[in-house]
Amino acid sequence: MRKRFLSILFALCIMLCLVPVTVFAEENAGEILGPNDGAVYHSGDVIPVRWTLNTIKADDKMTVELLDQSGSQNHSWGDFRADLGGANILVPAGITPGSYILRCTLKHLSEDAVTEPGVVCGEVTILVNTVPEIAISGADRVCNTQDYTFSFTLPEGVKSDSISAGYEFKYIGSDISLVEQDGVYTGTMKAAWYDKTAESFDIVIYARTENGFGFTARKTVTILTEHTGGTATCMHKAVCEVCKAEYGENNPSRHGNLIHVDAKASTAVSEGNIEYWYCSECGKYFADPAAEKEITKEKTVIEKLKNSPGSGDKKSKKAAITKTEKAARTGDRSNFGLWLALLFVSGCTIASIAIVYRKKKA
Repeated sequence: MRKRFLSILFALCIMLCLVPVTVFAEENAGEILGPNDGAVYHSGDVIPVRWTLNTIKADDKMTVELLDQSGSQNHSWGDFRADLGGANILVPAGITPGSYILRCTLKHLSEDAVTEPGVVCGEVTILVNTVPEIAISGADRVCNTQDYTFSFTLPEGVKSDSISAGYEFKYIGSDISLVEQDGVYTGTMKAAWYDKTAESFDIVIYARTENGFGFTARKTVTILTEHTGGTATCMHKAVCEVCKAEYGENNPSRHGNLIHVDAKASTAVSEGNIEYWYCSECGKYFADPAAEKEITKEKTVIEKLKNSPGSGDKKSKKAAITKTEKAARTGDRSNFGLWLALLFVSGCTIASIAIVYRKKKA
């Protein structure tokens, strides 16, 4: 009886010694080799997860998941073969920027094909930031004879010494030099670089964040093989709305600046005019607002009003008589007094002559 008791006690002691070893072994099943604690990633970025395990069974699985700071699961990438030693995972699209816990959990498959509760292999904290956006300023279209100029500024958190630019067609591309002034970067793509068979090209900006994350910004530009827009007039060709160059021929039937002149009646002292339209560019006159009926300048004039026959003579004679009467008046409206004065003067003159004559004779 005593031997049996000692045997049981010995067995219990061995079991007690083995339990901590087993737990310790499970809790230290392995460790995460990457990513590093505090690594920064962005939505859509690849995270290379690497691990090492103390013991590996053929059917062991490694579950990789992302937890928020409260410990709640944000995303799970599922199970990976543990013996592969790692997996490349993508940061979920649209994830809210912030701090997250990346956890790797090792799971065994029991003899009866039931997955046993997993053991955490390791945890690291990663930071998820939004991808900076660079807005490229430039036209959406370019004529195939025109150089293309673009510009942009850097958002906060982007390293200025990491900036470069280039252009891309379907099969070819190259670098574009940038000029920086007051924080504005400007580049020009020469028309000679255009692929004559392409309908468009991409302007590409290459940049890195201060944490080393690389990203790009793109703008697609359409290449026009012909000028477009603008209106040709009687004196000017059309101006392309894209490259601002003149093209085509003048349009003699379209007038750029028609001036409307209202009709004005003539008078006896001034000429009048009909209603007409005048083009200040080509100097032509028209009888209609559509400028279809051209007329001469003389046709726009209405002559002065003419007086009726005889009315002019009567008026002039009456005016002459009036002037004569006014000039003859001396303040006395009676002509009889005037005649008496003249008669008296004449009599005196004759008497004086007679007296002088008698004296000479005597």
